Amino acid sequence: MTVDRAKLASHLDDYFRVSGQKTDRFVCPITLRKCNEDELIDGHILNDGFLCASRRKVIQYGHIDHFYGSCVEAGLVRFLNLRHTSDLDILRQSRELTVTLSDGSKVKAFFAESRAAKKAEGHFPLVDLIKDGKHVASVYLRTPYDSPNVSGPIDVTKTAVFYRYDWVASLVKASYLTFFDMLGYTAVFTPWGDTIRRSLKQFYEENAKRKDAGKYFADFRNAIHVMTTRSLDEKGNEIRYDYPSDTLTDREALVHFTPRGIMFAGTCIFKVNDVTIAVTLPEGAPDTDVGVVLDWYKVVTEDPTARPQMVYRSRYDGCQWLRQGNPLAMGILTDLYR
Repeated sequence: MTVDRAKLASHLDDYFRVSGQKTDRFVCPITLRKCNEDELIDGHILNDGFLCASRRKVIQYGHIDHFYGSCVEAGLVRFLNLRHTSDLDILRQSRELTVTLSDGSKVKAFFAESRAAKKAEGHFPLVDLIKDGKHVASVYLRTPYDSPNVSGPIDVTKTAVFYRYDWVASLVKASYLTFFDMLGYTAVFTPWGDTIRRSLKQFYEENAKRKDAGKYFADFRNAIHVMTTRSLDEKGNEIRYDYPSDTLTDREALVHFTPRGIMFAGTCIFKVNDVTIAVTLPEGAPDTDVGVVLDWYKVVTEDPTARPQMVYRSRYDGCQWLRQGNPLAMGILTDLYR
């Protein structure tokens, strides 16, 4: 896939500026692999399966982008698109469709218009699936045609199972690439950037399974929140509203400081469908002690009220984060998983 040559040249120049090493091949910000051009893609920072989200792209090593896309991002996409997905499409997303009959027995089923249905007529019973009195689909049941416990339409219930670390792994990757897009290789070769990178790299290089993501991303388990801000109306009642900015669109992040002015974290804001998501990763100034950054990051992400902090809307000017205005009242950070 052809990538933007001007952006590629800019990345090569930036790699030399930060590392002091010349290269004519793009260096993957996650694996540090020097990639041939035919291995590169202009990959979406946020999976393009979301119904409504920024479509901003960054040059990526294609193989690692596809790995995350199929392993963990697909689960996050299904979850955040769920409210906008029809009952029929939810059923179609199931790897296996199981129907519970009136006597409590469970049988496998397949859709009436599927390939398998061509040979099903006269061999398997065809039933209608109903939800709230409305027809959802017709399916064949893998049970004898004259089975006595099959009669009339069947009410649909669907249990969708999602994994917490689908969200953690996917959004840590998206935020890391967002900082790479904004800061270049400065975001890669800091001690805190390296901490994030190693988790992403190890999960990929060990070809880990979706269910094992927690082993690799436990340090970021409290990094993801749904975000709202709050203010008072004319009568003094609290009102809540979505945070207005999106990091990928507005090129603005939230930067966290200790009361003594030591930077220890940066938060990306992503607008996805009708949800505003805050993803907080460790971030510090060049001369900051990594132990201080990671200690404050761990304590504050586990409990935002545990230590006082100052949070500013900030933009990166190519050398440093520039604070915009006064410290923010962070408002409400709601755990995404509840």
